[in-house]
Amino acid sequence: MNRTLYVQHSGRTLDLSAIEDLFTNVGDVEHSSSEVNPESASGSKIGILVMATEQQALDCSERFHGHVVDGYPLSVKMRRISDG
Repeated sequence: MNRTLYVQHSGRTLDLSAIEDLFTNVGDVEHSSSEVNPESASGSKIGILVMATEQQALDCSERFHGHVVDGYPLSVKMRRISDG
């Protein structure tokens, strides 16, 4: 079951608590954390949020990808599950 979302914000900081509050409009956030984005040369943060159900994760991804927070859009992607 895929319930994990990766969230990036184009702004200078990632306010994980604000994003978590936003996502609770769709469902229950069971866990959230942030880490340095390995694809970023500037050391920006990426948020990792685990929703209660796969459907809630899908709904958040569809609803909030491109949603503007503090003047910058969010990038919300579900974790890819490998077939191997």
